Amino acid sequence: MMKRHFFTNQTPLKVIFICLTCTFFLTSCEQNLSDDGPYIATADTVKWVLVYPGSRENIISFKLRDGSNVGTDAFPGAKQTLYFSNKNFVFEDKNFPFYSDTIINVQKGDENYEVKVWFIGISCFFPKEYRQKQNQRIVIEIPEVYELANILWVLSQDGKYSQTLPKDTDYISEVEQYFTPYLKHPIFEKLQVPDSLYFTKYYEFRENSFTFQFDGDKLVRNGPFYFVYGEDRRNFTSFFTELKTLVEDFAKTSNYRQFYQSHKSYYDSLVREQAEMIPVRNIWDWMEREFPNNSYQAYRVVFSPLIGGSHSTQNFSTFDETIDDWFSESVMFVCGNRYASDKSLSREQMKGLMSGVFLTEVDHNYVNSASRKYREDIDSIFENRDLWANDQARGYQSPMSVFNEYMTHAVYSLWVLENFDEKTANFLIDHREKLNIKRGFIKFPEFNQALIKISKENPDKKTIELYPDILEWCKKSAL
Repeated sequence: MMKRHFFTNQTPLKVIFICLTCTFFLTSCEQNLSDDGPYIATADTVKWVLVYPGSRENIISFKLRDGSNVGTDAFPGAKQTLYFSNKNFVFEDKNFPFYSDTIINVQKGDENYEVKVWFIGISCFFPKEYRQKQNQRIVIEIPEVYELANILWVLSQDGKYSQTLPKDTDYISEVEQYFTPYLKHPIFEKLQVPDSLYFTKYYEFRENSFTFQFDGDKLVRNGPFYFVYGEDRRNFTSFFTELKTLVEDFAKTSNYRQFYQSHKSYYDSLVREQAEMIPVRNIWDWMEREFPNNSYQAYRVVFSPLIGGSHSTQNFSTFDETIDDWFSESVMFVCGNRYASDKSLSREQMKGLMSGVFLTEVDHNYVNSASRKYREDIDSIFENRDLWANDQARGYQSPMSVFNEYMTHAVYSLWVLENFDEKTANFLIDHREKLNIKRGFIKFPEFNQALIKISKENPDKKTIELYPDILEWCKKSAL
């Protein structure tokens, strides 16, 4: 059975979850009004047929009323047909992967109605060939356009003064030496942003660059990813797309692509080191064992030697009709091995610390969804935020966001205890507790030790089954 998103506008909005593609956002072309005359309806309901290439017809009816609107996810070659007594209206998806719509006039007796038909823009689309190739695959990469975005940001005035970006590495020196002659390029004036918008603009610029590839001197979005991060969930615009023309010009003027190719062997060595430092398969298997309600079919680690402590995770999904289920890919944007120059660390300690960078991002994909079941308890227990976080954690204001941050970092400790010797595990857990105190999560050591204790007392329980116990501890601790 094919599963897709069909939408009609019954009030409240009726959503029939027969889903095809997810992590979708609304993005638009100009709305246009169909000018081919009124469509005549003789009944209160309208037959609506949706066809995806290679799929059977999906037939739905909706009640006719003024302001009715129907639509579904964007899909290459998709076609919607509305059936009327005098003629049929056909709307094809010619703006994939972006949003498109049209309005038609419908007449029933003496009444006239406007009906909107649309396709929702989607942030990713995994074709069948991609799903087959990437299934159960791990990709670790430094993409060409993504590295360009990081280079531009680190060379900008805001980047130079940022406390979250790495400094004084050999690679940064090479970047500065090569690109200094081009620092008067107009893009750097555009990259100056108010302090209050720094992280928003940084993430928008950095993460959305990942969706672009070079086609000669131009940047294009060839898929399968089309949008990662930003507030404009209708037009897919971001700080990167706003500056795309300047980015293209800078790359051409500076001969960036030659710089990237000349450093390809260096990037490849970093990819190999990242694979050695982060046991992605181990973490992936462990997370899905402990949180069996979530399942991903592919993992992707995107990084740059120019990223410091600002990381993020995103997940993208397409419905796979061959297995009648989702194909989901988890994408992590993280730093490279930032502990490589610390000679005081053993190889195992370094591996554990870098695994912590990765795991405390990826486990948001599992922890956050598990927490929703307990939202009422979490909102109540963590309502007094001052008991749990100070101003250093000002980016986490809601009870749920505070709890999830506690839980994701504590889950890392449970993984550490299973994968390292006692001495190394104690070192890593102590480091994690001190780190979270600095981050503003003032009760994290107690929370962490409580979860460890609960886990040891319940060896047959999966981590997702420990929620009631750790929340009970939190409730008592908040009294």
